[in-house]
Amino acid sequence: MDDATVQGTARHLRASRAGGDRRGAARPRRPSGRDRAKHRPGGRLDEGEAGIVTAYVGILEKDPTSLWGVWFPDLPGCIAAAETADATVIQAAEALVQWMALIEEDGRTLPPARTIEVLRQDVDVSQALAAGHAAVVIRPPFDELGLDETAIRAIDSAAERRGLSRRDLVREMVLNQIAV
Repeated sequence: MDDATVQGTARHLRASRAGGDRRGAARPRRPSGRDRAKHRPGGRLDEGEAGIVTAYVGILEKDPTSLWGVWFPDLPGCIAAAETADATVIQAAEALVQWMALIEEDGRTLPPARTIEVLRQDVDVSQALAAGHAAVVIRPPFDELGLDETAIRAIDSAAERRGLSRRDLVREMVLNQIAV
């Protein structure tokens, strides 16, 4: 991620704390119950799905005069931008991790992830899709291991005690395990 993207991401992440729209501009908050009745706390869907939703739907856009961009309907202010669609999706996963860390740092819980079926009922999403933009599923990088939030916190705590990053601790543990 280049410096301009990092600075832009940080600016939009800060804007999300102030209640801005997907691009960080101030706008009135929607009613707190918007589509929330369909969700239980912790991201579990009441629509018959058993597991915790660990991925968020992003909207991939390309304006002819700007970069590719991704914004998340469920995560106000969490955005990513890059020169190509592929690079933007990679940036979006990184922005998602940063946004999640800020939420946790603030002592808040993550908003539940809505399914694309539910999101299609959202005015912003339906307009974006009608304009030809694409819905993309973005998973935080740690989700590839199938770990829940409790496991991630335990890994982070163990890494901190050893003075390592999450990545370095997991790498060390895996290499020790397969070196048998």
